Amino acid sequence: LARRVTTGTPAELRELAGPALKLFLSVEKHFSDFVEDQFDFHTYCVRKMTLRAYVSVLKLEDGIRGHKAFVKACCQAAELYLL
Repeated sequence: LARRVTTGTPAELRELAGPALKLFLSVEKHFSDFVEDQFDFHTYCVRKMTLRAYVSVLKLEDGIRGHKAFVKACCQAAELYLL
């Protein structure tokens, strides 16, 4: 679906815009849910003193919005909004 959206004709793009946008926004929601779920992990690490795991998760969270799949989905969703 994503490939058809990026290479399709304008008529095809209008037809596929809804399902494609839903797909791209589900990728964004997946990453947002992951970040939200880490709040429980923060309190667990502080309570159990697992600082090495805590630091590695903090590093992961610093770059989570730069992940290739996230950036691609957001860029393609923005392009669909601009149609």
